Amino acid sequence: MKILYYSIEHDDLDHGGSVIRKRNLALLQKLAGEEDVYFYVCQNQKTLLSKGIKYLQALTGCEIGIDKELIRKIKEYDYVFMDGTTLADFSIRMLQMGRVISFFHNVEYDYWCQLLASQQNIIKKVERWLYKQAIFVYERRITRYSDTLITLNKRDSDRLKKLYGRESDLLLPTSMEDAYRENTLPAEDKEPYLLFIGSDFFGNTEGLFRFCENCMPKINASLIAAGLNMEKHEERFGSDKIHFYGYVDDLTELYQNAAAVVMPIISGSGMKTKTCEAMMYGKVIFGTQESFEGYLLSEDCILCEDDSAFIDKINAYLESGIRKFSPANRNVYLQNYESNIMAERFVKYFTGERE
Repeated sequence: MKILYYSIEHDDLDHGGSVIRKRNLALLQKLAGEEDVYFYVCQNQKTLLSKGIKYLQALTGCEIGIDKELIRKIKEYDYVFMDGTTLADFSIRMLQMGRVISFFHNVEYDYWCQLLASQQNIIKKVERWLYKQAIFVYERRITRYSDTLITLNKRDSDRLKKLYGRESDLLLPTSMEDAYRENTLPAEDKEPYLLFIGSDFFGNTEGLFRFCENCMPKINASLIAAGLNMEKHEERFGSDKIHFYGYVDDLTELYQNAAAVVMPIISGSGMKTKTCEAMMYGKVIFGTQESFEGYLLSEDCILCEDDSAFIDKINAYLESGIRKFSPANRNVYLQNYESNIMAERFVKYFTGERE
């Protein structure tokens, strides 16, 4: 079996999309063998001209600038695995040439509707509207012509059915390699804190900022928020009680010394990779329905429907006794979201050994 893996270039950062892309490539290599998986890099649409071509191609149906090298490559492989649904230069012709597996990180159309609603600048608002329309066309095309559709959870599968008339063929939840080190113990002399992990983008910050403004003044603990470019918010929120860090290469110490993880996420689709990560480190989690979407939950995944619930439930937990390690959440991760578990499910599906 030979597979062409089609994706954007992978980066070295551990944000959600990057973690899942690397996971997907590893799954394919386990299925077919590393030597029989070819990584074809899709070029991002960065310039105004390339974006304009993308909009025109989507909205008119014209296939402009089709990559001849990609067409030649597709003919050499048994499967094409599309890692993401915004890969603009993947045309109908290409979709019809081979057996295509399309992986949805989320429902991109819904994501861009949220981005559009959050934008105030009129020029950027027009650009996002155009992009949203293009995404709808691309996702509809991919849903129609792919042989196999994969989503992270049932919610996204149901949304594909509503938008484009077809649900996913396989649910493949978020997973990651086990980075927890049992011999690394929490530091006893450190004052426990609440921890938020996530990069600086609206899906994280809209809920986090509200949590900082409405909840933290009434919670009897400090908060550390860490992630790519998050340090720029230190000036706005930084105090003795709230601290914003930038990208942290090794999160082990931050996780293990935290009293609990907070995930006040209020919008999005797909699954939140940091929920899986917090489970991996065995942390008690206080989160919204959005932050837990798609996950099996233990009693240490504590649902907070609004600001009052975050305040009351976190304070009650702090008063009853902090647990820096949750065996329940660690076990949920090991049994459901560890990378080898997901690799076994993936291989069984594509070799016909389905449950």
